[in-house]
Order: sequence, then structure tokens, then C-alpha cells
Amino acid sequence: MEALMRARKTVEKYFEQAANVVCTENVTQAVIGKNGKADYREESVFDYQLQANTNSGSLRLVESRDTRKAAFRDSARTLLITNGFTSMLLIIHPTYESSYAFEPAGEDSIDGVTFAKVNFKAVPGASSPAALQLRGQNYPIPLSGTIWIEQQTGSVAKLIATMDSSLSDLGLQGHAQRDSLRHRAFP
Repeated sequence: MEALMRARKTVEKYFEQAANVVCTENVTQAVIGKNGKADYREESVFDYQLQANTNSGSLRLVESRDTRKAAFRDSARTLLITNGFTSMLLIIHPTYESSYAFEPAGEDSIDGVTFAKVNFKAVPGASSPAALQLRGQNYPIPLSGTIWIEQQTGSVAKLIATMDSSLSDLGLQGHAQRDSLRHRAFP
């Protein structure tokens, strides 16, 4: 769990120093079938901008993005409509530390580099960096998944998050499929 502690410090420092981040964001969303493979996939590309502000004592993020390549969208499928996944790093940020349970999941090698794998699971009822806005209210999305952390630096190489619940209490029984969100190479 030392790698998680390093990652938490690295992510906190990243958001403190990242007053303005401009990049190209590639988003792939997939509906995972019972066989564990993608039944449906959408790919989009955006010009992305993140502004972080900690002047008030708490972290405030403003994200914006312009579509560079829109995904073909099958109207019969339901996927998340997102405003960017850079905020997924907040799963590791100290602000959300009490919102998730973390446990070591071994190691993995990517391109010859060994990474610590850490599984996370949302604490029921806790806040989340991902939310569903419905009828003017925000509802935290319970996320679980795995984070790959470079052990020496605390850099996050990969983060995969899955929505744990159908949110049926909000009338969303049809959104029970698992949507994978991938986030790569930060900070």
C-alpha cells in the first residue's frame, strides 16, 4: 500500500500545481457482455481543458471540452455521456480517501515496468468524483476497479473503474451493464 500512499501524494500535488491543463482526450466506452468481452464500443476524441483551484481550501475543478471526433452512437444503447475522465484520478486524492476501500492486488508488468495493482471499492453512500445529474440533483456513482501505480514515483499508469450498481433506486434499472472507464498515464 506504499505505492497507493505515493500515488495519493502525487495526485494531490498534480491537482495543486495543475492550474490549467490542456490536452487531447481519447475516450473509449464499452458495454461488457456476460463473456467478459465488449458487446458494444464507442470511441470519441476531445480537446480537453481542466482548471484546478485550491484557493478556497478545498479542491474545485472546472472541466471543458470540444468534440474533435464524435462517436457513432447507437440510440438503442445506453452509455454514459461524460464531461471528461481526468477527474477519475480524484479516486486517489485525499479528498475522497474515505469514499473508497483500497486493498493490494499484487503486481503487474507493463512495457517492462513493474506496477503495484490496487483494487478499490466505493463505500456505500460516500461521495464520488463521478456523478449522475438527474432532475437537477447530483447522485454519486458507486465505482470500483483497479489502479496500476508505478511503485517508485507514485504515477498512475492505468485506472479502470466500473459502475457497481444499476442505480435502480433512481429508476435506472436498464443501466445495469458495466461501463469501463479507462484513464491513462497521469501525472
